[in-house]
Formats: sequence, structure tokens, C-alpha cells
Amino acid sequence: MTRGSFHALAVGLMLSAIHAAAVAQAPVELDPVEVRAAPIADEPPVEPTRPGTRLDGAALRERKGATLGDTVGSEMGIANSTFGPGVGLPVIRGLGGSRVRILTNGGAAHDASWISPDHATSADPMLADEVRVLRGPATIRYGGGAIGGAVEILDGRIPSRRPQAPLAGAAEGRYGTNGTEASAAARLEGGSGPIGFHAGAFARSRGNISIPGCAIDGAAVQRQFGLVNVFNTCGYVANSDARSAGGSAGASAFFDNGFVGGAFTGLNSDYGIPPTPASHGGLDDRVRINLRNRRYDARAELWGDGRWIDRVRLDVAHVNYRHDELENGQTATTFRNDANDARLEVEHLLGERISGLIGGQILHRDFSALGDEAFVPPTTLRADALYLVERLSLGQFQLEAGWRREWQDVVAAPQRTVDRRLLVFPPRSFDVDSYSVAASWAFDRNVRAGAILSRAMRAPEVQELYSFGPHLATATFDVGTSTLKAEAIRSTDLTFDADTDRWRAAAALFRSTGSNFIYQRTIPNLFYDTEERRFRARCVRLEQCLPVTQYVQSDARFHGYEVDVGVRFFVERVGRMELGVFSDYVRGELTQLGQDVPRLPPRRYGAQLAKLGGKWTARLRFTRAEAQDRPGVGETPTPGYKLLDFYASYELPRGGGDAPVLFLTARNLLDEQIRNSTSFLRHYAPEPGRSVTIGLVARF
Repeated sequence: MTRGSFHALAVGLMLSAIHAAAVAQAPVELDPVEVRAAPIADEPPVEPTRPGTRLDGAALRERKGATLGDTVGSEMGIANSTFGPGVGLPVIRGLGGSRVRILTNGGAAHDASWISPDHATSADPMLADEVRVLRGPATIRYGGGAIGGAVEILDGRIPSRRPQAPLAGAAEGRYGTNGTEASAAARLEGGSGPIGFHAGAFARSRGNISIPGCAIDGAAVQRQFGLVNVFNTCGYVANSDARSAGGSAGASAFFDNGFVGGAFTGLNSDYGIPPTPASHGGLDDRVRINLRNRRYDARAELWGDGRWIDRVRLDVAHVNYRHDELENGQTATTFRNDANDARLEVEHLLGERISGLIGGQILHRDFSALGDEAFVPPTTLRADALYLVERLSLGQFQLEAGWRREWQDVVAAPQRTVDRRLLVFPPRSFDVDSYSVAASWAFDRNVRAGAILSRAMRAPEVQELYSFGPHLATATFDVGTSTLKAEAIRSTDLTFDADTDRWRAAAALFRSTGSNFIYQRTIPNLFYDTEERRFRARCVRLEQCLPVTQYVQSDARFHGYEVDVGVRFFVERVGRMELGVFSDYVRGELTQLGQDVPRLPPRRYGAQLAKLGGKWTARLRFTRAEAQDRPGVGETPTPGYKLLDFYASYELPRGGGDAPVLFLTARNLLDEQIRNSTSFLRHYAPEPGRSVTIGLVARF
């Protein structure tokens, strides 16, 4: 199918779907009228065999952290890729960055987190009602950026159901001991008649995080670079403080068969990058990121009668993202990302056994990095996609399938390099397709086994194609390869899920093979001298030399497992309890080179004891992470660690309505020094030491 025929099909699809739904709703004289409720808001129309993870209610309150990666990083198969405490991005089965799509209410975040590990995502979990991790056929909707999965925040900023009360709300406050962290959030929602509204706001601040021991591992730096580090801090990580504030406001107008709504979302964030040996002035060299994001969303839904058209949904978003990288208070580089994204989906039912959706997406993105350290040229991306997701239900057996075809054009502007040459980059076009097939068998209502087969493709991102310049945040000189091919990953998953009164289990065994897998390779004996602005074969002083890395491709292979099992029982005078064990593991190899994929999480295993339900709940969780002795190309190992966490909550007495909940979260109670193997800064900025957070949630 050509791009022109896609546009014709998309327009025809929209008109015919709206017409069909309208016809389905047309009243017929003397026939009884069936009143049908709206489809569940933001629910995936085709539930995947194994949706991955859902966090809401008490589970979300317990795990909610300052970043999205921190919030989901303890779930099975998921890790948190940090760049100091101000950045936390999810890694799913060893894949992150451009391979994990970050979503808010079904739409891509469109920030700059995909281009560099030091860029935080603009999707903040503070106001989230629910956080989901998606895999399998459901990720087909989101394109090659979800080749490793998708993480979605749902916050209800566009009301999608008629208001249940004129006014309702909630407020939450937290205070943490590590870095004197404080945060507060509030939301209001409600409406009258056909109009519903939603508003929410939050603010968060934190000082430098405290750690056991010293921040920079001098021995590891010497092993990796062959040079001695000249400065360090002990007991804390310098320049790791952060501040952020944001909010959203939305409203919807409802009619008999649907609604039209919109929302505005804003986020301001300021966070520091911990110093590395590449920091010229040592501790006096302050690098900070000042982030500003403005997002405008509109949504229209038309509900069918459930006999053919179930729902027609149109989502349109405009995102204006900017962040400035400041060096000692002066702007060195400015990143901008302006995106227009439109998605049309038609959910349908064909009889009682077949359901699914047909969708189309159009994306236009202008990205630029301007300033002294701009390592990527300004680029324009145009992407169109057509996709299909279907489910067949045959009693206990279910079959799901998804397919997506995507066309991308990338055009880069000429760029003046650090050595004053003018580089002219070739435009690139990619035509990629992905598919996924999943089957599941329900032994009974609460026990299910399944299998997922998928092939997902991803076009190279801008930084992988066109980088050429110093990237001080990662202490590298990045070089792209404009001839890169599209990446493809084929995966097989075997899953088992059970949840009964007496026990629960969630397990997965997976294997993936990748062709044209893109990674960064360090070029031997080549450095960029930041003071003399020239390339050298040897590095004399670590703080002025950047190793040269290049984006290249190789075949790759991943395999691993996830298991989480719990036994439930009753204890007199205490209540329902659960004792559980868990473990996860992923191994990745660059098969053509016989080397390991860089920066993978280590094997984890542990146990937990939880008190369930009632006015008070509690959970004690112990995790043992092994040493990562397969650090990957050009990397160094990280030691293992032990992590002890505790959570407790109590419903305060209140007459009528939802009771306020007082809760306490304690992390890293053993005050272990944790070097995160997925982090570029693992040898410069350990994870936070012991921290205790107390909070209160109240609803009205």
C-alpha cells in the first residue's frame, strides 16, 4: 500500500465509520430503544494475553516515585535506567530508550527522552490514576517506538464519562528524608448536565541525595579509561537536586452517542546532572537541565450500538517541548521538539466472538538541538501508519492478532561541526511493518496459559543516523551512521497467570532475536580533546577527553524469564496474609561479535511478606540483585546488592465517604551502595541510600 492510498483510505475510513455509527443509532419507529453505556474509558479494545503490569490504587501509591522509571522499576521484567535521580526511564526486558514508548492517555509523550539517557520524560506519575506496561498485540497501536513495549500513564485529563457528582477531588502530600524531598498534588473533577471537567496540579522538590560511601568509583573509572579521577564527593551526590511543577485542565461536552473534549497540560522541571570525570571544573562545573513542556489534546468519540461499530475515536495532540542544558547558569544547548500527532480508531464487533479495531495515525515532528554542544542536526520527521488488532473468542480459548504498516521520511538540515566543517546529511525513508499473534487458554476463570509470537520493526532514530559532536552528559563524542537499516526483533513468549483466593502466580519465558540491532560501539584509541577541539589517539587528561562512539548494527539475541508466586493464608487477629517469592533475568548477546549487549539489568530474586486488605496493609520486600559481570561492549562490571523495602498504610477514622489514608514507604533500609548497571552514570552516581517517606491521601 502506498502512502497516497493510505491517506485516501484513512479519510474514507473516518467518513464511513462515522456514517455507520450514525446509521446504527438512527431511531426506528415503534422499536424499543436500547440505552447503552459508553465503552470503558481508555481501556485497550483488545486486551493482550499478558498485559504486563497494571498499577493503581494502593499498589500505585506504594510504588509511586519521583520518575516513571522509579515507579515501575521493581516490577518483574522492568528496570529503571537512571542518569542521576532526576532521570528515570523504564527498561523492559533489557530494551529501553527509543525502543520503549512512553504514553499519556494513549498518546506518545513526544519529549526528548528517546534521544539521550540524560533527558527526563515529560510523563510524570504524580497525578496518575493508573500506570500500565503493555506488551504483545496491544503495542501494535504505537509503532516501532514500542518494539520493546510501552509504558502508559492514565490520568483522566479529558473526561470520557459523564460526571457522577458536581464536584469531587483528592489531595496527596509526601515528605521524604533522603534529600529532604517534599511533594504535593491535588485534583478536582465533576460537572453538571452534559459538561464534565477535570483539573489537577502538583509540585515536587528535592535536595542532593544522600548515599553510603563516595559517589565516584575511582577504581572502575581507572579500569574503563586508564586514568585516575581527580575529584569526588562522599555521603552525597553533588548537583543531584531537582524541582518540578505541573498540571492539567480539561473539559468534555457529552451527547447521547459520544462526547467531544480537550485538555491542556504543562510541566516545568529543573534538575542537575551529577558531575563526571568529563566535567571540566570538577564540582564547580554545574550542568543542569531546565525542561518546559506544553501539550494540547483534543478527543472526539462516537459510540455505536455494539452490533458492529462499538466506538469511533479521534485523538489529536500538539506538543511543544523544550529543554535548555545549562553550564554554570549559561545556556549551552537548547533541544526543541514540536509534534503534531493525529490518530483515528474504529472499534468493532463482528458477532459475539470477534472484536478489534482498525486505526490510522499521522505524525509530523520537528526536532532541533542548537548550541555549543548540539550533536544532532535539526530534523523533520513525517510518519504515517495503518494498523489492525483483532481478537477471536472461542470459550476458554482466545486468539489475538495485530499488524501495523508504517512509512517514515526523515530530513536533516546541514550542520556545522565542531571542527567547522559543514556536514550534509542524506534524507532517509523507511517502510516497516510489524505483527503479533497471541493465543491463550483459560483452564478456569482464574488460571490462564498463553503464547505470543511477534515480529516488530523500528526505523533508526535521528541520533542514530545523524549524530556528530561532543555529548558531555554521557562523556562521549557521538557519531551516527546515515546508512543504518531498519531494526527487526522476533520474539516468542510463553506465559502463565493465576489469581485465586489461596494463591497467585505470574510467569513468563521469552526469547528474542534481532537483526540490524543498533548499539553504540566505542572506537578503539580515538578520543576528542574538548579543549583543543581535535581528535587524539591517546587521552592525557580524563576531564578533557571524550571517547568516540559510533552507532552500528549487529544481529542480537535475548532470552530470559520472569516469575512471581504468592501463597495466601489467614492469621488470627491479623487478617489475610501473603508470602511470595519472585525472580527475573535477561541476557542479551551481539551474536556477530560474540559480545554482550551493554547496560542490561542483573538477575534479581527475593521474597516478600504482605498483609492484605482491611484498614491497614503492609509489605516487607527483600531483593537480591546479582553482580552484572556481563556489562557489554566497552563497559565495566557492577557489584551485586541487597535491597530491603517496607510499606504500610492505615485508613484514618472518618464518618462516611472515603477515609483518608496515612502511609509510610521505606526504601533501601540496609543503606546499600547500589550501582545501577542500566545507568550511564553507574560509576559516578549511585542510587539513593536509605530513605523514609510519609504521606497522606484524602478524598472528598
